[in-house]
Amino acid sequence: MRAIRIGIPVLTLTAFCICAMSVAEARQASTQGAPQSAQSDGQQVTVPLSDPSRPATLEVRLVYGGITIRGTNRKDILIDSRPSDQRGRGRGSVYIDGGGTFIVRGGRSGRGSSDTSGLRRLTQTPGFTVEGDNNQVLLSSGGNRGSDFVLEVPTRINLKVSTVNDGPIVVENVEGEMEFSNTNDSVTLTNVAGSVVANAHNGFLKVIMTRLAGDKAMAFTSFNGNVDVTLPSSTKANLKLRSDMGEIYTDFDVQVRPVVTTPQNARGADGRIRIDVNRSIQGAVNGGGPEFEFRTFNGNIYLRKGAQ
Repeated sequence: MRAIRIGIPVLTLTAFCICAMSVAEARQASTQGAPQSAQSDGQQVTVPLSDPSRPATLEVRLVYGGITIRGTNRKDILIDSRPSDQRGRGRGSVYIDGGGTFIVRGGRSGRGSSDTSGLRRLTQTPGFTVEGDNNQVLLSSGGNRGSDFVLEVPTRINLKVSTVNDGPIVVENVEGEMEFSNTNDSVTLTNVAGSVVANAHNGFLKVIMTRLAGDKAMAFTSFNGNVDVTLPSSTKANLKLRSDMGEIYTDFDVQVRPVVTTPQNARGADGRIRIDVNRSIQGAVNGGGPEFEFRTFNGNIYLRKGAQ
């Protein structure tokens, strides 16, 4: 993708001068008592779409920080980014002493420590990059400084969103093909339609769907968290549900199929016999349809009936 590329840089030497205001202001701040944190303004970017009449595809790749995506009546994508709460991660900080000298203090072991009495901490705005071409938009933010993003997007849009640390994924009022992955936090989808493949590895997963794509398989999974999914009451699907350390609850009328014990690799080269027994609950609702998987290791599964 190359038609649109917007880079929001991290703090550079030039930005130092801007963020630090002036030496006179720094001296004044340092003489007015206790240190205080300097607040950084967020970044806001509007990304035009090549063809607003067609559903766009938005991909988001984050390392630190959370993201909220809201479907609205617009024909472009609005991105609002603000520095996320550092949550004690030990990021380096920049201070200004009374003489206007910059001091970089790192929180990680091995970088040393300095006295910050009388200094004012400057929050460095994280950088991010946006690329767009042919109705496909990529938002990425790497490095060790996190941003929390709030996006307004067209209601009809395809999403592929992943993040790793320090923030949830929250999506509202969107219709399309959607994939979500959050390694160390939750995923919450409200009033979404289409198809969903979602995983919250170390967090809960909660999904409320209003309409389904008729023939699309879906998956809702976690490792350390509950999986709570609401589907339209008219849903036709073949279900596969499994929780290793929790329980499974539903108000759907599930026609449970008996577990079939099938020998797998019945006899190996050494003559040993191996038989695998599938521990999943398998069944159909409303006569069956595409396969929907619900899976967690440490948590419960809740499959609920919604409207329709």
